[in-house]
Amino acid sequence: MLQSRIAAELGLSSSEVFRMLSCLVDRGYVTRSRADDGYLLTFRLHHLAQAWPLLRNLRETALPEMHRLAGLCGQSCHLGVYDSGRLRVVAQVEAPAAVGVTVKLTADYSLLDTASGRALLAWQPGKVVDHWLAAGGEDTSRQKRRAIDAKLAVIRKRGYEIASSTIVRGFIGISFPILDPSGEALACLTVPYLPPVKGRRRIESIIPLTRRSAGTIAGLLNGGSATTGRVTARRRSGTRPSSS
Repeated sequence: MLQSRIAAELGLSSSEVFRMLSCLVDRGYVTRSRADDGYLLTFRLHHLAQAWPLLRNLRETALPEMHRLAGLCGQSCHLGVYDSGRLRVVAQVEAPAAVGVTVKLTADYSLLDTASGRALLAWQPGKVVDHWLAAGGEDTSRQKRRAIDAKLAVIRKRGYEIASSTIVRGFIGISFPILDPSGEALACLTVPYLPPVKGRRRIESIIPLTRRSAGTIAGLLNGGSATTGRVTARRRSGTRPSSS
């Protein structure tokens, strides 16, 4: 939001608002926008107000469904959220099988290099994507950003991300967004799928199970209104803010 608009909304002079904003920038609660001369809230303010209770509620709500999903899939699963320019794992359930892939709790990864991170980015407004990529030290040049936007558009159209891991060979990340009522991703639910030699579910059956679990978790968080990435992708198609 522009400084002049903030001043008008608050009924204060531009100089008064400038001093307030300067203090908030120094303390990390707001940041200057890369797209214009305005200001954006940072996640420090969000964390100060509600992040820890929110995160605790997210874990407590998601874990029973994650255990159910792991049991049905025979695979592990984990929950990821945004944290300071990275994707952070905040909950995980191990595979019930003797062999499986488990992602370490509290581990953090690049947003662009993981299925989880891309699924989280794909359901954010353009300015939030700008901020997250900049915070993560990613290349945000015009050409690179166009390629990122094209990739995120494909993910939104599909309704989820699926890709071979670029970190460890041998498994495929299947990641669905957990959406809030406005259609933005609060978190992502991911199954690091280890292809079976025999006896375990194949990937074609894992995708709908993961979609259903992500929708169930979203519904519980949103007061009973389940939301899936595929539905939201159709509703928001063409409405995402563009960025250079």
